[in-house]
Amino acid sequence: MIALVVAVVSEAGWAATWHVAITKDNLTLRGDGPGVTIIGPEVLPPPPPSFEYHGISVTFVYATTLTIRDLQIEHVRKGVFGVCPDLLVENCAFADIVENGLQLSNPSAQTGSELVRY
Repeated sequence: MIALVVAVVSEAGWAATWHVAITKDNLTLRGDGPGVTIIGPEVLPPPPPSFEYHGISVTFVYATTLTIRDLQIEHVRKGVFGVCPDLLVENCAFADIVENGLQLSNPSAQTGSELVRY
């Protein structure tokens, strides 16, 4: 298990601002449960954040397999922005999301409706 210190970062070469950028393949990002492990700022920044303000961002350039489970993402424009061939999201909650809880650009992403709550 990997412990995360979540902070907004910006890096040359990325067009977005995010809280967690996945740059390792075959990773499981696991929390202690929605409402316990929370990714995102304490409040939504005014005015509403830019189009590319994500909670978790992953792209196939860095990772082709990712599992996200047992956490909550809040106060961002997009909760999970995923361009990842094998993405599984389980038991995650999204709160105060401006645009999308999940924006997935791949048909194989798995999200059971009983597992992902908005």
